[in-house]
Amino acid sequence: MFLDFSKTGNALAPRYDVCIAGAGAAGITMAMRLAEKGARVCLLEAGGTEFDAHSQALYKGESTGRERVGPAGCRLRYFGGTTNHWEGWCARLEEIDFHVREWVAFSGWPIKRSDLDSYYKQASGICQLGELGDFSSPPLNHLPEFDPARLWERNWVYSPPTRFGDAYGDILRGSRFVDVVLHANLTRILTAEEATRIEAFCISSLDGREGVVNAGAYVLACGGLENARLLLANSDHNKRGLGNGSDCVGRFFMQHPEHKVARILTNEPVRLAKLFRRRSFGNSKTRPFLAVGKQLQSQFKLLNGAFDFDSDLVAMGEGYQTLRGIWRDAAAMNWPTNLDQKVMRVLGDLDGLAEDVWRAEDERISGVQLRMRSEQMPNPDSRVTLVDAQDQFGMRKLSVDWRLTDEDKRSMLISTQRIGEEMARLGIGRIQIAEWLRTDEWPDPIWAGCHHMGTTRMSENSANGVVDGDCKMHEIDNLYVAGSSVFPTGGYAPPTLTIVALALRLADFLHVKTKQAGR
Repeated sequence: MFLDFSKTGNALAPRYDVCIAGAGAAGITMAMRLAEKGARVCLLEAGGTEFDAHSQALYKGESTGRERVGPAGCRLRYFGGTTNHWEGWCARLEEIDFHVREWVAFSGWPIKRSDLDSYYKQASGICQLGELGDFSSPPLNHLPEFDPARLWERNWVYSPPTRFGDAYGDILRGSRFVDVVLHANLTRILTAEEATRIEAFCISSLDGREGVVNAGAYVLACGGLENARLLLANSDHNKRGLGNGSDCVGRFFMQHPEHKVARILTNEPVRLAKLFRRRSFGNSKTRPFLAVGKQLQSQFKLLNGAFDFDSDLVAMGEGYQTLRGIWRDAAAMNWPTNLDQKVMRVLGDLDGLAEDVWRAEDERISGVQLRMRSEQMPNPDSRVTLVDAQDQFGMRKLSVDWRLTDEDKRSMLISTQRIGEEMARLGIGRIQIAEWLRTDEWPDPIWAGCHHMGTTRMSENSANGVVDGDCKMHEIDNLYVAGSSVFPTGGYAPPTLTIVALALRLADFLHVKTKQAGR
């Protein structure tokens, strides 16, 4: 059932098997899976069922690192979480992403890719990937035969995209095993005296109501930034924060650096652009990418990454360009600056706008550029911390310090050079490498996918991580973390599918634990 904490107050069960904070992809997936198995679940959502600016404002904080990664950007604080503006890109992490690689500092997961394979299949269904959801279908775009030791073709599959709140809200609303509690902000985590066990989650609403949730096990599923913030803010027993004896909470903040890395010099830009377009297959949509081969990674000590082709378009009019800028701001949940002036520019070029919108797609293509999406080197100095400023509940706000290293750029440069060699060998064309790759500077801006990872990383022991292979915190008996904050390395694949797969795995683990506790 759904409860609105701002209206009903503490009308909760005396105790649950599991309490999950955060109703995004991870939290909703876990709640459904546990309910299927008969576990009693409390799912806390800080917002309501629709976007609310007052609730969203609780994410505001600072950014001191590259690209002004504002804590309020990219994330959404209402039921369904960030899936409410997810583009739907899905791909599995590769086997090499889980390995210890001697050229990648702090690499290696305490689990193997095979531990997730069965869950990936189930996650594909939850993300509604359709007929290509097993990722086993042959390529659809018939790309040239690249040397597989250097580059290999893989297809990303697109979710519709699935808005988890809309898609699965009715299932949870009708479940007798789940209480979804809206407007319930997790503001404090109560612990036993030695801070090795959680005793309760304390919740508050924006209108001043307060309550307590009791459970056998507790899960943080609030996203790559907020998971770390909640642990750092609960510092009653340790000034570093809850479960942070190793000082790893908030460190190793990673995203997916993404930018155009080369211009392709070819006489057939339209034909080349068509090869990398999205294709439909039954009820699935897919797009090919060229991934850096394992042998190439090992030979040149590269991070993982993948390429696709971006079309250069003929110059568009002021109205079209302005409208696209407004759309990009809205997609990133940023209010466009000087909106009134931009609207007037659009209205002043309606004829040109109509011509640009209706121009045939192929007629717009004037050239092709190579874009790379890269893994980021785990870096303990890339991190999130707390500042003295507080939100409405008295919780300290976040500061994000996202840092890239020389190794991140070196890897992108060498990978680009190698794909250029392959394109020349196959007669596709030559490449002109982007100037920024050859300098000490990064382009401004550089897109990062809004993929917040690594801040509560998974590890074999507490010396260099926060949670173990079962996503249980090393230092706390009954506190678990779900989401991409547990990724020790990020690969280059969008994280949502892996988030859902890990959530299913954690739910199964907690089901066994709750059964054992009930004996």
